[in-house]
Amino acid sequence: MGRVKRLQDLAGTEVANLLEEYKTKLGEVDKLVQFDREDFSDNERINEARLKYLLSEVETSSANAKAKKLAEVLPEYTAARKSGEKPHTVEVGGSIYQWDPVAGAFKLAIKGAPKESSGTETERTRLARKDVMARATEVLNANRGKDGHVDPGIYTALRQEFIGLFGDAKAFDQAYGAQLNPADYTNLKIGSGRET
Repeated sequence: MGRVKRLQDLAGTEVANLLEEYKTKLGEVDKLVQFDREDFSDNERINEARLKYLLSEVETSSANAKAKKLAEVLPEYTAARKSGEKPHTVEVGGSIYQWDPVAGAFKLAIKGAPKESSGTETERTRLARKDVMARATEVLNANRGKDGHVDPGIYTALRQEFIGLFGDAKAFDQAYGAQLNPADYTNLKIGSGRET
């Protein structure tokens, strides 16, 4: 019996040692998992900060590129608009708009009540529309990229001015939409000037 007891004591001690070693290694694994979790969280925060930085750089770069392009074309565009011609007046919906060479845009001169229309434009409105379209053609032709398509920023600015004057985006898009790069055309989400 003494021998069996001794073997049991040795086996018990061995099992206790193995359990202690298991608990120690398990604790080390827990520490490694915790470190890994902390590293992952730190990396996530760093990546988020990098993304915010890159987005701000892209926005700044985009704004600078737009400002540079505008600075390049604005003097020519403004000079064309201030070419010493007598101010143009446009009648839209009973109101009269007059060209302001300082502001470089049409300003409301006389607000009037809408007139009954027979469905045709007045002669002055038709001539004003023709003049605005001619100027838009000049500006768009002067602002073509290497791909032969017009600058989408200039297109959008002219389109908004045209809509402000005549309230008709479709006519502008039909006249000039095909001059946009197909990718820009899609990105601007405008009515199709490419329709037949």
